[in-house]
Amino acid sequence: MEKKINPEQVLVDLDNQPIMVGDKPITMGRAIALCILQDKSPDPLRAYILSQEYAKAIGELTIKESDREYVTSTVKNSTIFGALIKGPILLALQ
Repeated sequence: MEKKINPEQVLVDLDNQPIMVGDKPITMGRAIALCILQDKSPDPLRAYILSQEYAKAIGELTIKESDREYVTSTVKNSTIFGALIKGPILLALQ
């Protein structure tokens, strides 16, 4: 089943303030891209292409089922972010 997400959605903290990474707010697409890039994927080319797709996406993004499963697993197992960032992403991918 394909899934649609908004990669431009800014992730917010418990006070509904944008979560900042460096000097800019982190979007769902950028957070997903960073999780994919830190993964030790057996297919680094696929990981690179997907990370670019998520980081640069504008508007609604349709995710194929095979990519959704990969991204969900990668985000869930990522060690670079905690639940405040991973939670909204995993909810959007359900």
